[in-house]
Amino acid sequence: MHFPLPEPAPSRIAQVYSQLDDPGAASLLGIPPELRNQIYEYLLVDPRSVTIKAELDDDNTISTVSDFAGSSTIIYTCRQIYHEALGILYGQNVFRFQYSVHYPQDSLDRHIVRPVETCTEWVRNIGSCLSGLCTVIIDISGAELQSNFEIDMLEGFEGDLAILQLLDIIWNDIASDISIKFEHSNRTTRYIPNADTEISKVLDEKCKEITKIVHELGNKNCLGLKETRRLLRKVYVDESGIRGTIIYQGTDHRTEICREFQFLEETRMYELVLLLSPLSLPDLPTKVITDIAELALPNHDVTYNFDTGITHGQEFGLLNVNRQIRDMVRPWFLSKTRFTLILGSDTSQPTKTLYEVLEPRIAESFEDVYDYSPHMRYCTPIEAVHDYENEPTIILHFPTSNHVQINALDLLRTTTIFPPGTTIMVRVRDCSDNVHVTTLGEIRRYALVFLEDLMVKATPQSYWSTVEFWLNEQCLPVRATIQGEHQGSEHACGDVVDVSNMMDVTTLHNAVEAREWIPYGELNGLRGITESANWGDGTLDDLVKCLRLLLFL
Repeated sequence: MHFPLPEPAPSRIAQVYSQLDDPGAASLLGIPPELRNQIYEYLLVDPRSVTIKAELDDDNTISTVSDFAGSSTIIYTCRQIYHEALGILYGQNVFRFQYSVHYPQDSLDRHIVRPVETCTEWVRNIGSCLSGLCTVIIDISGAELQSNFEIDMLEGFEGDLAILQLLDIIWNDIASDISIKFEHSNRTTRYIPNADTEISKVLDEKCKEITKIVHELGNKNCLGLKETRRLLRKVYVDESGIRGTIIYQGTDHRTEICREFQFLEETRMYELVLLLSPLSLPDLPTKVITDIAELALPNHDVTYNFDTGITHGQEFGLLNVNRQIRDMVRPWFLSKTRFTLILGSDTSQPTKTLYEVLEPRIAESFEDVYDYSPHMRYCTPIEAVHDYENEPTIILHFPTSNHVQINALDLLRTTTIFPPGTTIMVRVRDCSDNVHVTTLGEIRRYALVFLEDLMVKATPQSYWSTVEFWLNEQCLPVRATIQGEHQGSEHACGDVVDVSNMMDVTTLHNAVEAREWIPYGELNGLRGITESANWGDGTLDDLVKCLRLLLFL
């Protein structure tokens, strides 16, 4: 007989006696339930255990078969009898699962199917009938061998026993009353030379201990593993039957976290074995640590206020554990953190550069790179930009709206390492709203168009004169000065010419919109433009070249 029993189709189920043409005819359903149960037991309960094992089909697929000696025909009489009889079939029979060895066609390999695997597959197939299942026996004896020449196969039946699948059966709320026992037959000992009763006693004791472990961990849930099932990958019992190992889920196949458990005589309970030295964060696998960092960083914000010298936002503590952890989590921190840089202006000196604090920090980062350090010493937004193109937000903070005056050369030179998508905000201290929000790429485009127009209108000698220009609160260039510094220039050294409002805002907008922003060619080896020192003295010619290169790196 094959298990599980299939649910009969409605067309195959007879009508109950009350619906028969002859109401007076005898019917099984007409007798008392106690007598019906005795009939079910006589037909469906096998006095021996029902042995179920895997069998190799002609197409080399595996299916389960049993040696059930009862008669199951009565189950198909009608739906009521089907449901009444199933409880006795699964509840009063003992189901034994054994090893089996298969020899696939056209192959010299032998395929061993362990009883736990067979049991798991069989239980999965019986579905709702699992609620009536009471007793399962796992036979740990070796499979029937074809000859004594295959004694070496016994090694395949030894070693640690995986029991997590059995625990899953017990933890299934449908099978709350199930009992899983381990036994052995004497088949294995007859393949072992000079075997005696001591071997049988050892196996008896082993089966007893494994049964107890499965009962304690499964039915009693003594280690609380049921509640943490999603974290478990495997649970093993060792050959002695008194100790075991819990393997937890890792983030990949190379990551394993294990804990041992054993039976303690003092408490008469199974408990986790104490670690010789408790695990600390650096002891965890690298992938686990980086996953922790990834989980901790989705909403991580860090604000560097260069005006007050204060860093705002929750500090990411994993950076401060030790050098090893810092190296592991640094990529996640630099690539995922949202950085904000606040650059303030002194009230008494509204035209003073906003960048005199930020610029040395950028220089420090570049010095680390040029010294061939394995990585920069700090976890800063400078590194985030340099290594991961993580675009920060830069806030230009002014005390009042009257002090909003942005030196374009200082801004462009200091921020050369930042990507064009970097957000630039102009903010007034006592105003809750931002005066203006733009991007660094937009500022560079408007500045380039402004300076190119200035170059067209200025004399050729002015190309090598120092230029300063300023942005208004909307980050648009509105004023420039040219200072003659070279022999032959139009203006003598020290003369300053104010060229305010050379382009009105509308003309500037139209020129930027009409421009086809395509990459320029190589410009005299200025690929080192991302280091602010390469901007030189700020001559008009140098500024135009630097901006062209910066826009099309």
